[in-house]
Amino acid sequence: MKLFVLIPLICSAPHMLVACSSSDSGANPDSNLDAGSGADADIDIDYTQVTIDFSEVSGTALGNQYAQWGSFTSDPPNEVVVLGPTFANSVSDWVCPSLGNDCSNDLFVDFTAPVTNVGFIVTLAHGDARVVTARLLNGDTVIVEQDIQGTGSYVDVIEVELSNSQPATRLELVDIDDYYGIGYDDLHFGFPE
Repeated sequence: MKLFVLIPLICSAPHMLVACSSSDSGANPDSNLDAGSGADADIDIDYTQVTIDFSEVSGTALGNQYAQWGSFTSDPPNEVVVLGPTFANSVSDWVCPSLGNDCSNDLFVDFTAPVTNVGFIVTLAHGDARVVTARLLNGDTVIVEQDIQGTGSYVDVIEVELSNSQPATRLELVDIDDYYGIGYDDLHFGFPE
């Protein structure tokens, strides 16, 4: 039996759904591993780039609308709500982990399968220092931790790309330090097919 290990190609195409896959395994195709079955088996991981812009759920609490990819939660009794356009901001619909729409609570995204290429937008940040800490975890292990800096203007949109060399099962946006709270939009990631 031949075993080919394919390394996934990570696509980056925000605002659309695109399929991507790898074509070069980086492994020696002449390497044989005998599993006793006599059949050839290829291990192939393909990722589809997914972007969630929350526009179809504006004005609602997030429940199972995106259950095929993951769940969105906050610390109880908070719920995660999607709010519409605000002020002069260019973001149309955005996520607010809130009790009373103060948007200063932690947000957790638990993916249904390990993902790569995670990114999102931070919006409505008033501060010009660290406004939130983003963490990617694989199980209980933190694989990426990044402080997100505000610009001092709530109308600015802060694009965040978290580089993860290994798949992540959870995104945490924690320790918000902005006097009005912040919002999130355009969550994107590579999801295994």
